[in-house]
Amino acid sequence: MICPNIRGGFAELLRAFAEAELDAEKMIAYCEAIQNISATKRMAYLAEILEKTNLQVFLEYAQSLVNKKYTLFDAFGEETGVFVKDWKLRMNVSKEDILYLVDKQY
Repeated sequence: MICPNIRGGFAELLRAFAEAELDAEKMIAYCEAIQNISATKRMAYLAEILEKTNLQVFLEYAQSLVNKKYTLFDAFGEETGVFVKDWKLRMNVSKEDILYLVDKQY
């Protein structure tokens, strides 16, 4: 079974991000407001793998925030998985699982 550890809310969040028409400047403003580097790194990684268009300015902003600390992609998941150096993320949810969840229809 694919993605056995993904809870419904997290999967819905991934799908919503994939389907949304995102504005780079608004994304930056929201990230500055919440001041959560981990969340910013996760969104930037998703934007890259989902090939979201018109977000280059956001990706550059997010990259400027990347620090030396690795963050779990799923903050409530296990401390396992491969490391993504560019975003300092530990992928306790695989890229394949993310793409599967984004495409899955209920």
